Amino acid sequence: MKLNWRSCLVALAIMATVGMASPARAQEKQAASQEARKSETTLKVTVVVTELDGAKKLSSLPYTFFVNVDDTGHHPTSSVRMGLRVPVATSANQFQYMDIGTNLDCAASSTVDSRYKLALSVDRTALALSEDKKSPALGVEGVTISATNPIVQHFSSSYNLMIRDGQTVEATSTSDPISGHVLQISVTVNAVK
Repeated sequence: MKLNWRSCLVALAIMATVGMASPARAQEKQAASQEARKSETTLKVTVVVTELDGAKKLSSLPYTFFVNVDDTGHHPTSSVRMGLRVPVATSANQFQYMDIGTNLDCAASSTVDSRYKLALSVDRTALALSEDKKSPALGVEGVTISATNPIVQHFSSSYNLMIRDGQTVEATSTSDPISGHVLQISVTVNAVK
C-alpha cells in the first residue's frame, strides 16, 4: 500500500508540473505568433511636399514607399533619394555640382494601442531663380542675394509621428524667409493587407 501511495504522489507531481508548463508554452507560442504578425506588417507611406504662394499651389510632389514595421533586419529603414546633380558656377569657367532634390528616410514600429510610430526624416534642397530679373538684390539677415544667381533653398526636418492605419497627418507647415512661400509636409500611412 505504501508503494501505491508513493506512486500516486509521484503521478500527481508530474501532472502538476505538466499542467503548469502547458499554459506557459501556450503563452510563449501566442507571443511568438504575435511577434511574427508584427514583423510581417508592411506600411505604404505617402509623403506629399506642397509649396504654396498664399492660396495658390505652386507644386505638389508625392513620394510613396514601403516600410516594414518592427523590422530588426539589416535594413530597418526605407530610403528614397530623388534629385539631380546641378552644376553651379563658382568662378569663371569653374563649376561645382550640387545635389538638388528630396531625400526621405523612414523606420516604423508598432505601439500597444494599434498605432504606428514613424521615425521620418525629410531633407529637401531646391534651386530658385528670381522671377523678376530686373529686381534689385535682396538683403535678408545680413546676406545679399542677387537676382542673377541661383538661390539654394534647404529644408530639413525629423519627425516621430504617432499615426493610425489610413490616417493623414500634416507634419509641417513652414514659411520660406525669402519668398514667403509656405512648405507643407503631409504623411499618410496605409497597412498593406
